[in-house]
Amino acid sequence: MKSFSEFNEGNSKDLHHNGFKITFKMNKTFSEEDKIKFFSMLDLAAGYLKVKNCTIHITKSGDSDASGRTNHCNVRYDKNIEKMVETLAHELTHIKQHLVGDFVDSDEPFDYDHGVWKGKRAKIYTSGVKYHHSPWEVEARDIARKLIGLWKRFNK
Repeated sequence: MKSFSEFNEGNSKDLHHNGFKITFKMNKTFSEEDKIKFFSMLDLAAGYLKVKNCTIHITKSGDSDASGRTNHCNVRYDKNIEKMVETLAHELTHIKQHLVGDFVDSDEPFDYDHGVWKGKRAKIYTSGVKYHHSPWEVEARDIARKLIGLWKRFNK
């Protein structure tokens, strides 16, 4: 198995860890301590959410997001490892929501403004207060906070 330490600036090799594929689309490196912290959150979140076989792209810019249909998520690199692993937990929650059918795309052709949240049609907002209060976002933040609390106990 490859380790994080094999990734140097500009290197875009893939890393496989417990059924996850991690790609680096950035020219930054992690400290050894941050590598351990990242993997500990990945293992914790994957076990709690029962998510596996996903691809995680570590990016240097852009938004963090997830796509349940393709089991991919983007996590923007952050010098603050705690913020980064909280984002990881949040995005893995979105993958879980898609995989179990809690949040799915609209069944109407070309309807990109709506989805289905736990069986009910829901408006999809892409920014602002309404986005922040969308039930799938509230759930993802709540689960991420819970996982961060557990993660901090193991990473003091």
